[in-house]
Amino acid sequence: MPQLAFANSFWESYDVLDKPVKSGVRKAMEKFQQLTVAELHADRPAHDLHHRPRRSPP
Repeated sequence: MPQLAFANSFWESYDVLDKPVKSGVRKAMEKFQQLTVAELHADRPAHDLHHRPRRSPP
């Protein structure tokens, strides 16, 4: 099961965040909990053009 981790320092500062930011954090946590492993990896393109291995010249 995928896990989402936050640093302790984040939670120590959580109370001073603006309400919209707190709401966004809660929504992100809820969304993460509902995703399957396949859905978590869905945003990763199978062949990322920016990170293709380069061939060395002959």
